Amino acid sequence: MMFKINILKNMYIYFVSIIGLALVGCGSDNDTVNSDIVNTTNTHANIHITAGNTGKAYINIELKPDGPASTTNIKLSDGDTLWAYNYDPSDFSGDSGDLFSELSYVANNSTNVKEGGTFFYSFLGFRIQGDIWYSGFIPTSNNNTYYVSLLRDSFQDAVGSYVTLPDIFSITAPLSNETHSRSNDLQINWQTTDDNHSVNISIFTTCLNSINDTHDIIGLADTGSYVLPAADFTRRANGSCNTNVEIVKAQVGQLNPNFNSGIITGNRVDKTVFISTD
Repeated sequence: MMFKINILKNMYIYFVSIIGLALVGCGSDNDTVNSDIVNTTNTHANIHITAGNTGKAYINIELKPDGPASTTNIKLSDGDTLWAYNYDPSDFSGDSGDLFSELSYVANNSTNVKEGGTFFYSFLGFRIQGDIWYSGFIPTSNNNTYYVSLLRDSFQDAVGSYVTLPDIFSITAPLSNETHSRSNDLQINWQTTDDNHSVNISIFTTCLNSINDTHDIIGLADTGSYVLPAADFTRRANGSCNTNVEIVKAQVGQLNPNFNSGIITGNRVDKTVFISTD
């Protein structure tokens, strides 16, 4: 296993130096500590992988020293890298004898996760709390399973944390471009499965009078139905507004035990937008 990890590290370093993968972002140096003084066994990892019904998966990672209560973020030093991929890295031997094919495979199936970037999905702003985070897009996995590795220069690696995302689903009510009165309860329906994923619903209302309102319902069972009481719509809204409904199904994966603590979640999202009126 150690032989495979070393091959992976060397392959990734060589690949980055040639291809130059980059997702340029920005972060703050406030309340941060460099990773070269934080052991993996003292690192808390907050990893979220999210995908809609089409396209690549999106990853956000936040690292903290000691535990989730820490207000300090870890900034990766030279020699420490985060990688995400759509295959199990322990199955990658690197001994095929065809370096070009192996580099191509890495390029097509993995992402060097870089500091910064925007929250491609708005709900992630509630899960990533600090000033330093890492993000990127991962090529689609055929079996909905994604892997994340922290490769280190001076400390123990944490290879192959993984999670399987919930299956693709659709919101069936309200439908896009429907009109709904905010004076009435709102019926929200979605496709469900027998897997009993945790479900979160976020409702964003934006009006021409510059009123913006967010309402979050967290920790629902995957029953396929929820009724938003009319009283929970913003009272400040006036006239016709755009109301977005975002449903997130979440599943917890397996974090590498070399970390001190943390979580890796897989999130499947569907969205719809409709017109809400007085």
